[in-house]
Amino acid sequence: MNSTGMEIMSPFLMSMTGTLRYVCPNNGELGSMGPKHLSEALTNYDHLHELHIRLNSIGDFGMGHISNILDNVRIDSLHLKWNGIADISIERLVAARNAAHLRELYLENNPIERNHGFDAIASLLRREDSELRVLRIGVEYPGHLWILLQSLQYNKKMEVLGLSGMNMGGLIDDNCINFMQNLVCNRSSFASLYANKSIYAESDVVTTTCLTPIRY
Repeated sequence: MNSTGMEIMSPFLMSMTGTLRYVCPNNGELGSMGPKHLSEALTNYDHLHELHIRLNSIGDFGMGHISNILDNVRIDSLHLKWNGIADISIERLVAARNAAHLRELYLENNPIERNHGFDAIASLLRREDSELRVLRIGVEYPGHLWILLQSLQYNKKMEVLGLSGMNMGGLIDDNCINFMQNLVCNRSSFASLYANKSIYAESDVVTTTCLTPIRY
């Protein structure tokens, strides 16, 4: 469903209330204005189990409307892979009223490249009321990796941390591996830690494992 289709569907969705199971616009068709119509459509809902907006290039403008949705609706699983959203969008997302209710957050392949974006995610991980169980995100710099890993010392609910990036092999050194192993071994909640390297060939993405998943 593209932006126009979402605008047409808005009155129908607005006529309903309560809990919605699943919303998944077509890949690549939502654009930056689609989230505005989606935000309007979900006005009367209080709970959404899954919102999939991957591969829609919503950008920071569209992401502002997704954060508005999270201000008003409790979302369990939020998929935002390949959307061109940067650090400022992550800060706004984490500041949303219902951010702590998120149980799964998928942020891979977005230009989150500065400390304040990762600091925002770390602040969510450190919150005592955070329900986050699964986080998948791209990491390109050692400092950002350590921001995430150190914040996990304060989080007792995380089950899966998925890391991807072009340079994961260079980021994962012995100190990092030991730290990750200690996190998993000392915490019964952790199911696994993943570190993958993405190799881009034209429009395809091939993922190769750089670090064998660690399991308790």
